[in-house]
Amino acid sequence: MVGAATVLLGAGCGCLGSTVNPFAVGAAVDALTGVGIEVNQSIIIGLGAVLWIVTTAMSIFFVMSYAKKVKADKGSTILSMQELKDAEEAHGKAASEVHKEVKLTGRQKGVLIAFAFTFVVMIVGFIPLADLNEGVANFFDAGAVYDADGNAVVQGWSA
Repeated sequence: MVGAATVLLGAGCGCLGSTVNPFAVGAAVDALTGVGIEVNQSIIIGLGAVLWIVTTAMSIFFVMSYAKKVKADKGSTILSMQELKDAEEAHGKAASEVHKEVKLTGRQKGVLIAFAFTFVVMIVGFIPLADLNEGVANFFDAGAVYDADGNAVVQGWSA
């Protein structure tokens, strides 16, 4: 129960406080600006951050309270005694391995670093930072030569 609550509440809190989700927030902002309604991104990001912090704190409190209650009294779980007995028989050996020291291998650490990097790139790519995106575009246009009218005579890397 604690594991399921952690995953479900964590996903719910993250989705509720999402401010960089291009499929929900981005589509809504684009629809509003399309009909002429000015959108203040600062309010959206601030409200999303507040929602995420408050719901995450509430979820942590709920899950930890339930886990402490069940740890203190196994009978206070929502599972029946038969379900508890079946789980102990099926996973009793695995329960003893919970206290083992677990170390990540070099390959696992590399995969986690690659995942974190691609996740950050994805998030930054969806944030509408015009100045940053313009700077990146100018970086790839390095080496271009322009005439007096501003037209590229010799293309840079983007050619």
